[in-house]
Amino acid sequence: MTYLSDDFFAFLSELRENNSREWFEANRKRYEKSVKKPFSSLVGELIGRIRADDPAVQIEAKDAIFRINRDTRFSKNKVPYKAYVYANISPFGTKNKAYPGFYMNLSPEQVYVGGGAYMLEPVEVLRVRQYIAGRLDEFGSLASAPSFVKLYGGVQGQTSKTVPAEIREAAAKQPLLFGKQFFYMAALEPSVALSEDLPDVLMDRYFAAKPMSVFLREALRSGS
Repeated sequence: MTYLSDDFFAFLSELRENNSREWFEANRKRYEKSVKKPFSSLVGELIGRIRADDPAVQIEAKDAIFRINRDTRFSKNKVPYKAYVYANISPFGTKNKAYPGFYMNLSPEQVYVGGGAYMLEPVEVLRVRQYIAGRLDEFGSLASAPSFVKLYGGVQGQTSKTVPAEIREAAAKQPLLFGKQFFYMAALEPSVALSEDLPDVLMDRYFAAKPMSVFLREALRSGS
């Protein structure tokens, strides 16, 4: 089954060139048919598959999909819509951007999938660092696992110039401890999104990242 059509990306491309409420409202039915409904079906399929592996994921597609409307209240950029669609599949969906889930972002230029601990509060950064510092070998093995590196390249994110004194020795051995974020992202060609085996391709990425995702979830739960 093919979830997305050529018009899925065509609509998003045209939205980028005609990003106004007037244009969007004039094309709302097309958006519903070509973008919103098929993307929701795809996310629903993935939620079902992920739930079979992780029963804690009890959300629905609407809980995982972010709104296409941009929040322009505090931004100089007043463009009203995003020219991409994205979702986060986890027990919390869109409500928790720190908890490692399975993330995907589809635009005409690129399809991204990934996960990890992204939007962390300072106390959460410290918690993850301390957890890694106490398990350097385990974390190093997960970060360098062939399947993980092949599909994601490795763990990335913003970094700090310094780390707390208690983990400096560990950070000298594992530079990723300087991170303020611990996420991973893989880019796919948009043509993959139009293939019948898209859910299988995405689930391959899910399972490749699962060991790291589980580790980071345990890190966030530690000390809480």
